Amino acid sequence: MSSTIPQPVKVVLIKIVILFGAWLLLYPTWLKPLGIPDTQLTQLVTAGTHWVLSFFYDNVQAVGSSILLNDMRVILIGTPCNGLELIALYLGILICIPGNWKRFLVFAVIGVSSIIVLNIIRCALLAWMYYQQMSVADFAHHYAFKLIIYACTFWGWYLYSKQLRNKRV
Repeated sequence: MSSTIPQPVKVVLIKIVILFGAWLLLYPTWLKPLGIPDTQLTQLVTAGTHWVLSFFYDNVQAVGSSILLNDMRVILIGTPCNGLELIALYLGILICIPGNWKRFLVFAVIGVSSIIVLNIIRCALLAWMYYQQMSVADFAHHYAFKLIIYACTFWGWYLYSKQLRNKRV
């Protein structure tokens, strides 16, 4: 058994390193100061969370990026919580995996939409948990929900890369 990395894997890894480096330069120096797309994504997640909670509570308000239940602020959807970094990571890996543009576009749209919807559901559940003063709310916020969302992201990458394995068989 050879211990060398196959050439196609090397190419993908090099692309990942280059894209990651570009993101580390581009985002903090250009996009983040402009608030693009952070502001818009935070507004979308806040509005979506408000909409979901409105099915269960009569007195739900979205004030800025805060969610209030019965006049009590239960969560603040900050920039680190809007899902942008995961969306960028998801798309970056998709870009690095060989495939045709139509398949990429389908997986990009479905994947990004899924990440946003999962994040809205996560925020709504967190708001409910914090409102109910559940002791597991912090654990869910920092570990459980991240595990679920990252597992879904890895599953999307797996499905996208499955095309490559099927062509080689």
